[in-house]
Amino acid sequence: MSLNQEILKYAPSYWDKTLQNREENISSSSDEFKNIFSEITKAVYSTHFSVQKIIRIQNIHDLGQLLIREQLLVTSNPHTQYYRVRRFIKINKLYYGNAIKYNIDHRRCGLPQVQFRKSVGMSPSSSHVLLVVQVVTDNPSAEYINPANSLEYFIEYVVFFKTLSIL
Repeated sequence: MSLNQEILKYAPSYWDKTLQNREENISSSSDEFKNIFSEITKAVYSTHFSVQKIIRIQNIHDLGQLLIREQLLVTSNPHTQYYRVRRFIKINKLYYGNAIKYNIDHRRCGLPQVQFRKSVGMSPSSSHVLLVVQVVTDNPSAEYINPANSLEYFIEYVVFFKTLSIL
């Protein structure tokens, strides 16, 4: 069995197991879209936004690195409980490609640091995207999570917004 097949055993259930790396537009009528949309609605503290599309990111390499890092943390700190939680980060749309390619390397994404949040503010604009990530933490209720490095998270979804006219 190949390493990729081993990693895919731990992939989220909604991943297409036949394709290891891909970006897939999620149908707005699917349960997956509705679930993510519901989480976004709770996390975004602006009432003036409209989702244009949600793209699922499947990156087996980032997932594999997270699994290894997760096991290292658990074995290095046996008295600490670790959790994988979903969090959000907003970036300028210009950096979308770099964020996906380099797993949100802050130096390539116009960010001073990588900080994932439980809730984010979105302006009614299409100039930013919202990245939905899974991140390993020992404090699952934390409002902010600053990972030690890019091995502690992977991108699950990218949310694109429509520009709204506010009168």
